[in-house]
Amino acid sequence: MAIAANAGSASADELDFQISIDGHDLIPAADTTASATSGTGDFAIAYGDGASATADEGQYDFAFANGANSLVDVDLGNGDVGAAKGADSLALVNGGNDSVALADGTSADSQALDGNNEFASVVGDGSGATAFNGDDNFAAVIGADSNALAGLGDQNLAAAFGPDLFASADLGNGIADVMPASLGTLIDPFLTRLLALL
Repeated sequence: MAIAANAGSASADELDFQISIDGHDLIPAADTTASATSGTGDFAIAYGDGASATADEGQYDFAFANGANSLVDVDLGNGDVGAAKGADSLALVNGGNDSVALADGTSADSQALDGNNEFASVVGDGSGATAFNGDDNFAAVIGADSNALAGLGDQNLAAAFGPDLFASADLGNGIADVMPASLGTLIDPFLTRLLALL
């Protein structure tokens, strides 16, 4: 007597799921790519139709893309982490060591570029955070359609808490900009002293 296949089971292709370690794909999938093509211990996971995760040109890097057409690219550094969750979300880590870019939301964009210990984090649809061109910069957004930039120097902090805001801390060292302005007035002095201790 023939036994019918379990209708509830799904193939890797149906899940749009792929894992790659040191350039070796563990689960082939037609609609998604994950690659860790150089360096020791690189690890990439992609989940979603058209998702792409790359951990490349470094060591001990991790990339995780979760969502349709999400894109994570971690390269040119060691010990870096990039993760994006949501359709068309983006996380880039490039040109430094021990940096982190996290994006959570539809079309959210997080980038940690050209520096060490850079941290960029976004929670919100259509928002962006970039930590760039320096060391120990921190950019964070919680809210939709907001942006934060921290860079062109060291130990800068830019944070936006709410929708349709813009925070910028750049062109110097130890600068803090927190939006909305009413919140920033209360905590900017504390953050400036805190950054000076790092």
